[in-house]
Amino acid sequence: ARSAYGQALMAKVYQINPNYDATQYTAKQKGYNAFTSGKQSDTVRSLSVAVNHLGTLDGLVDALQNNDVKAFNTIGNRWQQETGNPAPTNFDTAKNIVADEVTKAVIGYGGSTADREKAADVINRAASPAQLKGAIATYEKLMAGQLDGLRRQYEKATGRDDFDTMLSPQAQQQLGAPSASGH
Repeated sequence: ARSAYGQALMAKVYQINPNYDATQYTAKQKGYNAFTSGKQSDTVRSLSVAVNHLGTLDGLVDALQNNDVKAFNTIGNRWQQETGNPAPTNFDTAKNIVADEVTKAVIGYGGSTADREKAADVINRAASPAQLKGAIATYEKLMAGQLDGLRRQYEKATGRDDFDTMLSPQAQQQLGAPSASGH
């Protein structure tokens, strides 16, 4: 900032951002790097993908065509599976992936086998549609809480307000985030 060019450049910076503080550049850059290529980046991406997969699972709940009686659902799902209907198998395939992702997202690490089994049990294909959709919505809210914490951490560390651009459009929609162009 000692040269005429440096002074002109800094004048332009302060014109664009009157709150710019050069002493905070290194810390903010470190925060930004963490969210674009570090552990936080991986966490945000995992949460965003998990929310997408919950949306897929929600659609598979409809394909099961369950009712409100668990015993009938168990028999009906078994019948569908034995007669070649893909709905129960598709649901179970997605359920296993989602259970792993939800455990990792909510607990913050891979979790134990018991943790993953508990998450899978909550989304049992014999449950009623209301139970399954309620569990999915609850998982989405828990992930939204994780993402909100990460958003606040990102904004504080970087001084930026573009966190939602790191989320998939589906995650933005399901979590009620402003669109990437609107934040």
